[in-house]
Amino acid sequence: LQLADHRLRLLLERFPDVAVQLILFPLEGYNRDEHFWTALTAIQRERLLRNLVARYAAYPQVFWLTTNDAHYGPKFPNSNAMAREVGEFLMKHDPWQHPRSTGHARRIPFYFGSEPWATYVHIEHAHDLNAKEYGKYHSFAKPVFLGDDRYEQDHPARIDPLYMRCWQRRLFWTWLFSGGSTNYGGRWFAVHPYSTTGNRAIEYRARPNTIFDQQLTGLDSVRPIRDYFDARNIELSDFEPDQSLIANLDGAADVAAPKLMRRGQVEFLIYHPHAAADGQAARPNEAATAQFRIDLRGASGAFIVEWYRAEDGQSQAGGELTAGKQCELTAPWMGADVVVRILKKPPS
Repeated sequence: LQLADHRLRLLLERFPDVAVQLILFPLEGYNRDEHFWTALTAIQRERLLRNLVARYAAYPQVFWLTTNDAHYGPKFPNSNAMAREVGEFLMKHDPWQHPRSTGHARRIPFYFGSEPWATYVHIEHAHDLNAKEYGKYHSFAKPVFLGDDRYEQDHPARIDPLYMRCWQRRLFWTWLFSGGSTNYGGRWFAVHPYSTTGNRAIEYRARPNTIFDQQLTGLDSVRPIRDYFDARNIELSDFEPDQSLIANLDGAADVAAPKLMRRGQVEFLIYHPHAAADGQAARPNEAATAQFRIDLRGASGAFIVEWYRAEDGQSQAGGELTAGKQCELTAPWMGADVVVRILKKPPS
């Protein structure tokens, strides 16, 4: 434990700009009610929590997670009590008030959304490429984090995404423009630097005779996400999701709808996945071009359009639009998922 603690604090000090979700306690067992916590005395529990706050609360990039992959609800009273006690202790004793939550098992609805100690919603799902889960929690007015979806190099062929780079990119952009955020998972059973995974063959003990020896690719399209917002000085907290203003005109309109966020009626951000399929086989439709309709009847004036290719960050001007009506737009690239910025022109 001392070695693990030393390495963790070294990591936090070395990478101060990297957010770290710190899972405080291991899971006693999947789909089981917690008994470890209830076996401790009240004094033991308080000492343990005070120690965690003293060791880690000073690091600004930390956000707390009581445990992960847990089940909550009426059938799990001890687990409910543990999450609440830990969360309420942190709410009272963490001087810097880091974000707090607890991790639910896959497809388990978040149980503590209305409770003040839970400052963000942490959920798990599978192939939620349309961010359908986000809408269930929007009313809590708290950040919604899809902390666990499908992995890369986990269950080959059976449930792993077939086109991981496209799949992960779509998951990131769609959740972001729906109002939430999501995560990446790859080789969760081993700690390998992402850039060296092609040279580090490994066999996971639960997958006998399955060797993972290919380079991970799921994060290859992440840098254009960061670059997009940095280069344009876009502050996402100024935006709110509003899918009522956007309509898909793709031939596969029933597969995946574009997502829209707006800053009042002066700026609109759209991600169009231009998907040929959902789920495991998700990838852009290479035989067509992304198209959509945006409703600008609530806005006025002239707007500038900019296209951004999500795969590689290439941008292109898209001319101007006149507000006060519904407008149809077509991407400049065949077979690409795209980001579109529609920004009101300043008065001349």
